[in-house]
Amino acid sequence: MAGGALLKYARDALFSKTSSDRELVKLARKACVRRIVEVGIESPERTVRLLSELARRDEGVTYSGFDAFEQREAGEEPLSLLATHRLLAGLGAKVRLTPGEPEATMAAMANHLPDSDLILLPRDMDSRSATGVWFYLPRMSHPGTLVLSCESDPKGADTLRVWPMADVKDRSLAASPAAAA
Repeated sequence: MAGGALLKYARDALFSKTSSDRELVKLARKACVRRIVEVGIESPERTVRLLSELARRDEGVTYSGFDAFEQREAGEEPLSLLATHRLLAGLGAKVRLTPGEPEATMAAMANHLPDSDLILLPRDMDSRSATGVWFYLPRMSHPGTLVLSCESDPKGADTLRVWPMADVKDRSLAASPAAAA
């Protein structure tokens, strides 16, 4: 690793703004992540740090992001589809952004994203109705897929939650139309 690349990795893995961002960069690098899916772009800066690190190491990195973009709810940071694409496309990764509510866009895109190495879930996955997201995750995964979400601990600090594939599959079964019948 060249000196400049080592310094950039050290900055992202050791000195990122939140500990969950630091952990994300370390986990993704250790797992040799190449195919990333982000359901609801929580922080463009976090995504830039992640893609910069992974694309610097490997040319075949692909990123797919689902977000409401201009249709985000009041109180959420505004995010333009065009500006986000411009920001991420210049990082050396193949970028595909899909506008719309993440639960709805998963149905349209899940079959196009098999064998994803890293799936980043929105912060409030447990607290909102996200059955559509859970239903499609297994078809986007392989046994080594990292499924992660960011959560706040009781002290208010961000932590990274790693979802075991067994839990993902259980939630997928519970979200299936057959289970609802």
